[in-house]
Amino acid sequence: MRRAESVSINSFARWQQRREIEAWHRDDNETRRHMALNDLTPAELARQYSLRPVDEDIKSVDN
Repeated sequence: MRRAESVSINSFARWQQRREIEAWHRDDNETRRHMALNDLTPAELARQYSLRPVDEDIKSVDN
């Protein structure tokens, strides 16, 4: 096997592994519920704490 073919095969294997890890990470954060988060997904928990009406932030700064 030539060096170029070997590099190509290794690059493909790393690319494939990266995609598998990204898919696992996406599944873990978006679809898998976590007991430690009161059975919410991390994405649901983030949305719950990041989506506040802007008016509330302004009122709390004014007071």
